Amino acid sequence: QSGRRRVRLDTVSVRAASRPPVVLAAPTEAVLEPSGSILVAESGQSRLARIDPATGRDTLVTRIVQPFGVVLTPSGVLYSTSESRVVRVESGGSTTTIADAGEDVGPLALDSSGNLYFSTVSRIFRIESGTGAVTHYAGTGIRGGRGDGGPALEAELDAPHGLVVGPDGALYVADTGNHRVRRIDPATRVITAFAAAVGPAGLALGPGGALYVAERDGQRVSRIDPTGAKTVVAGTGVRGSSGDGGRAVAAQVDEPFDVVPAPGGELFIVESGVSGGIRHIDASGVIRTIRRR
Repeated sequence: QSGRRRVRLDTVSVRAASRPPVVLAAPTEAVLEPSGSILVAESGQSRLARIDPATGRDTLVTRIVQPFGVVLTPSGVLYSTSESRVVRVESGGSTTTIADAGEDVGPLALDSSGNLYFSTVSRIFRIESGTGAVTHYAGTGIRGGRGDGGPALEAELDAPHGLVVGPDGALYVADTGNHRVRRIDPATRVITAFAAAVGPAGLALGPGGALYVAERDGQRVSRIDPTGAKTVVAGTGVRGSSGDGGRAVAAQVDEPFDVVPAPGGELFIVESGVSGGIRHIDASGVIRTIRRR
């Protein structure tokens, strides 16, 4: 096994109308589909599931062994990860391997040119659009935190759990073990510390270039503006599940693992803790639970 922290098989059961609770097991990354449904990778159930945010009902998309990352292209092509592999999910639910890292693969990210990025416990790779060539993009293969201000290929990483590409092509990395978000310049490939974060996991871009960070170990979700100003948008810093119907900043969250912006200023939070689930924050900042035990 690699040094990547395995997602615990804690389970979060979910109540949907007119049927027994469904268990959402070890959710990791999620993506919003054009229809408004949420597509979630569930490592504990070895599946990708589609969840209706209005009813909480889920639909099986496909079975994948221990998926972690998930990304959807503008043309509707779905990619995920399965143990050491990056896979493309075909229309019938079958998968095609497009890369094999030889060790556990974590998050995925897509840039505007269609290049796909993925990380292992201490390195980041890019799959070139069109050719499918896999190139080493960052990390030395040794876990650590050194290297800010220098070439990304000479920098150490420690179990990155989130990736996202900014509007300028910069790659942002949730360097979980180093408790910071790092930025890799697209032109120079120099890596720098962008922001401090407590055990960051999922990353997402919001309106105006804002960066959302799911701080799994910090029990909160934060927004970082292009100016660098950081604002908490959900969570008190204390792990829990209270607060539905009130302001998200006064609510507890349980190990937020990913954050998914939606149109109109809304947000979805994927919680990986034992009492967590999927939470929704409306444009006024009020939080509610879509799924939970």
